[in-house]
Amino acid sequence: MEDETYFSNNFDGARLNGVAYDGNDHYTIWITAENTPINVSPWYSFKVWTGKPREITIKLSYQDSRSRYYPKISLDGIHFKALDSTAFKVINPGEGEFGIKAAPEFAEITLRIGNKPTWISAQELYTSKRVQEWVDSLSIKPFISNYEIGKSHENRSMQLMEIKEYPNTKKALMIISRQHPPEVTGFLVMKSFMETISGDTEQAKNFRKEYDVFAVPLMNPDGVDNGHWRHNMGGIDLNRDWENFNQPETRSVRDFLNKKSNEGYEFVFGADFHSTWDDIYYPIDSTVIGRERKNCIRLD
Repeated sequence: MEDETYFSNNFDGARLNGVAYDGNDHYTIWITAENTPINVSPWYSFKVWTGKPREITIKLSYQDSRSRYYPKISLDGIHFKALDSTAFKVINPGEGEFGIKAAPEFAEITLRIGNKPTWISAQELYTSKRVQEWVDSLSIKPFISNYEIGKSHENRSMQLMEIKEYPNTKKALMIISRQHPPEVTGFLVMKSFMETISGDTEQAKNFRKEYDVFAVPLMNPDGVDNGHWRHNMGGIDLNRDWENFNQPETRSVRDFLNKKSNEGYEFVFGADFHSTWDDIYYPIDSTVIGRERKNCIRLD
């Protein structure tokens, strides 16, 4: 019908839990977490379209959270841009300048829609398929390969990217990203990091003479494709499972590291790319000792 407006969460990475029509082309949507308790990272992603082009207003409402992520808009689900600030309205502003309490309780967005879908998303969509396309594109270089090191809860592949140009190198870096599904900006920094190391500069070439690089660009493929706020399909924050290894995703990396160590590799550096409220670069506390934790950093 021409006058109907349609919302959809039928795509990888979607998160839309409910919609209500409030009249006068105004809609309220509900975004809820995959399970609780949870460290709030209120991801949302959905499509909207109509048979009769017109302007609508959408109110973003969350379960026990606030409006953390500024909306990104796309007409193809691949190329996103930030919503024009004139189309964004804060409702019940937060307190302070940092953290979830500083975010507004609700937000309203106004946009013109037509008969082709418009994607509205907390961040750009980098699903497991799109991440693998990037990995494959970089792997055309003769010294880059990628392969599976395990399976996720939902049997998705845990893919590892390997940069190895010289056969006798035995010092290595371990890189991971996207333990938490909404942290797309951390993934994008990791992506740039890997592209730089595999580049054609003299610095990159000299680096590869001394070190190999192993990377898991997508630590939580199930959470990403299911549009989760924080957890994997086991309902666990993977960033809290690096001691007990109860989840298949963390076990895959542990087993890979053990295998490479048994082959004579020395892992001299590790980096975990996250996203948060500010730019932070920090190492493990210097008082922590142990071969497994030496020279590890987390990048936010």
